[in-house]
Order: sequence, then C-alpha cells, then structure tokens
Amino acid sequence: MFGPKELDIRNVYNPNLESISESAERTYGEANSFYRKEELYLQDIERRLLSGELSSEKDIYDECHAIASDLAKCCEIYLKALYIYEHNISGTIVDELWEKLKKSEFQTDDKGNLLYVTLGGVITFVKYDENEEPIKDANGSILYFDKNNNAYTENNRGAKIKRSGHQLDRLIEALSPESRILLETRMLTIPMEETENNHSVSILDVLLEKGILPRENQISFEQYVGWIEQHKKTFEESRYSGQKQFDVNVEFLYHLATQIKALAQYTLDPQNDQKFTMSDDDFCKLPSVTKQVALLYPHLISEELLKFISNDSSAKAKIQFMFSSEYNLPLETINHIVFFKMIKLMDINEIGYTLYLCYLIQNLYNENALTSADSIIQHEKVSEMAEFLGAMGYTPNKVIRLFVQIKETFGKSVHLGNTTLKGIFKLLINKVFGRYYDQKKYDISKLYKETPDPDVSNDYLNDYNNYFSNKHML
Repeated sequence: MFGPKELDIRNVYNPNLESISESAERTYGEANSFYRKEELYLQDIERRLLSGELSSEKDIYDECHAIASDLAKCCEIYLKALYIYEHNISGTIVDELWEKLKKSEFQTDDKGNLLYVTLGGVITFVKYDENEEPIKDANGSILYFDKNNNAYTENNRGAKIKRSGHQLDRLIEALSPESRILLETRMLTIPMEETENNHSVSILDVLLEKGILPRENQISFEQYVGWIEQHKKTFEESRYSGQKQFDVNVEFLYHLATQIKALAQYTLDPQNDQKFTMSDDDFCKLPSVTKQVALLYPHLISEELLKFISNDSSAKAKIQFMFSSEYNLPLETINHIVFFKMIKLMDINEIGYTLYLCYLIQNLYNENALTSADSIIQHEKVSEMAEFLGAMGYTPNKVIRLFVQIKETFGKSVHLGNTTLKGIFKLLINKVFGRYYDQKKYDISKLYKETPDPDVSNDYLNDYNNYFSNKHML
C-alpha cells in the first residue's frame, strides 16, 4: 500500500529558494496541487450529493466552508507566485519580497488617504470639494464621511483598516498593471457557469485586454470589486465556521481561483500557442474584419492568423468573401489551426468551391435548397461529388480537413475542383483493390470518360500519381 512513508522517500528535490524564479515556480507548483485537490474534492462532493450520502444541511454547510477556505488558499498562493515572479528585477532579494508581504499595511483610497472602520462596521473616508480639496470643519480639521454622506470627526471616524499579506485585494493590487487588467477582463467577461471551459489565456484575451475587441461584461466592475471585498478574509474566517457566521459563495471562489490560475499559468508557464509576439503597433494595424471573425467565432482566432491578415492583403479578401457568401461554412466545428491553413493555402476560387460543396453536403436531403443552389451555380458535377462524399460519410468539417491536407501536400500545383477530387479517390480505390500500375506507362486520363474540368491539368494529376505511387496516405 502506498502511504505517507513512501511519499517521503520520493521527496528528494532540493530547491534553491534564494532564486526568485525558483521561489515563484515552487509557489506556483504548490498552488497547482491545492487546485487539483479541490477539483477532485468537488467531484467527490458531487458523487455524495447524487448518491444521497451527503444530504444534511449541516454537513453541506461544513463542506462549503471547507471548500471556500481551500479555494481562497489557492487564490492566495497563485497570487503570491505571481507577485514573486513579477518582481524578479535586478538587485531584488527573494527574502525581501516575502518580508514585504508579511508586513501589514493599511487600506487607502486612490489618493493615498487612509480608510477607517467604526465599531459598527461603517467605513469612513476623506471627501473632496469641487476644488479637489479635503472637506474640513469650521476649525480647519478634516471631516470624514461614509457612503450615506454622514460626517465623522477624528474622534469617531473609527480605526485604520489593516490589510495582511494574504488578503485577496492586497495581493491583486500587487500584480503588474497588465496582469491585473487581464485578470479583471477574464473575471468580468467569462460567465461563472462557464469557468470550467475557460482554463487558459488565449490571444482573444489579449485582444480584449488591449481594447481591440469590445468587452461585454457579464458582471459590472463594481460587483467584481464587491465580491473581492466580501471574500478577502474567507481564507481566515471560513476556518472558524463554528465561531463566526458569514456568507460564502463557492461558485464565485471557484471562478476566481480558476481565472487566477489561468493568469499564473500564462505568466509563469506559457505554452507555445500562448507566446504572443505581436507588438501594440501590430494590433493597431489589424483590419476591421478581424473583429468580425473574433466576435462571431472567437475560437478561430490565433496569432498566426492575425499576423497573416496584417501582412497579406489577400487574406482580408478571402475572409470577407467567406462571410459575405450565401453558402456559409459550419465554422463553429472548425478549429483555429484548420481555419488558418484554409485562409493561407486556398485561393478565393477554391474557397468558393469549398463553400458550395459543403453547402450541398449539408443539404443532401433538402430538395428546395439544392434546386435553388443549382439554379444559381450550374454545377451538376459538384452535386454528384457532394452526393458521393455524403455517402462516404464526409461532413463539411472532414471535407475542409481533407482539402487543407491536399493543399499542404501539393501547394499551388493543385487547384481544388471536381476532377482533382475524382483523381484522388480513383487512385485510392485503385490502390485499395490492389490494381497497382507501372507509373511510367500509366495514363491517368484513362480514369475519366468525360472531358476534364477546366480547373484540372494532367501535370498535377501526374503529381498525384507520383504521390500515391510512393504509398503516401491522406
């Protein structure tokens, strides 16, 4: 049986915690472990709720406080990892950074004035007149006010509000401006119920953070700040669920922990598709069609695509053609890699052929749609190809992937069209049934009874011959 002893035996790594980067990495690693435990714990809670094992209101109360405590701990440790990592500047010593977090601070307003709290829990603050001067009484002493505009003096304004190094608001304020904006953007724009599907930062988040795309908030900034204020002491007080009564919201804390985790991963451990190199100038040069794609199909956006759109005028025309065509592709089923390759490798005519063919495949059993389409574009052969591909089980998504692979293999020497596809499928069928041929004597034109379409030539049909003769497979 594997137990604590066996785990201790394997615990042999000796980190150099005097290194800021190592300190940040180990703090980030610990936070990941806590987060992983909470995910497993939430799955166990779900299992026990469904089985009826967990049904008592008292037990659920205890579980919620325990989960809230650990989720707040996740937030704290991720934020500390970010704090250490972002302060890795010349001359900085890691012990100094940790010592700074340990010291208590006092809460201030945006002008640096201290905030106070009365014994009744009312927060008081300095208020300014129309000349941006602090409001004072007749004796020249500063007055303090609460949100209901009640006035207080130095005698009854309350005590300074202390903040420790593990309170959420202080740790979030310690982030770099870029990280803070990115976190706020994700918190405000991602619905809480969709948190589990939004675990990582993408180029779309960068577009939102830089204001290239409009931010459609799910909650207001004031609500977000209110949540932080409400939960900043959750880590401390939820551990005393039998001593202090206060409200916790597990859904919000899970949302917050997940988005802080996403920010930490993006900052400390970016993956290849998160290493964005576009400058602010590059972003400013993006054409309006970028917004159209990003707003309608955000999953199609990648830095590769944005760079290509910025540097290739034909890319903009292709995308505009796609979005203006009456034969719409099912873009929601295509990933960003396939979409980028389609725009890069196909010309407008090939994209038009793809749009029309996919439309026919989608409407194989809709006679009205097919009749209407045929009256606009007289391509009986395209209808036949659509029926063939549909019978073979090809969906529009599979067709597009096939076309992209053909273009990757043959490039501009191959122009997508009916005869091209017939050549490929007949060669494949020929191979499957074992009718191998001598490449030097074989004439591919014998595969066709009809006259080849204008979009095909024997030159690149011979390229297909060579390709499949060497036993390459699609």
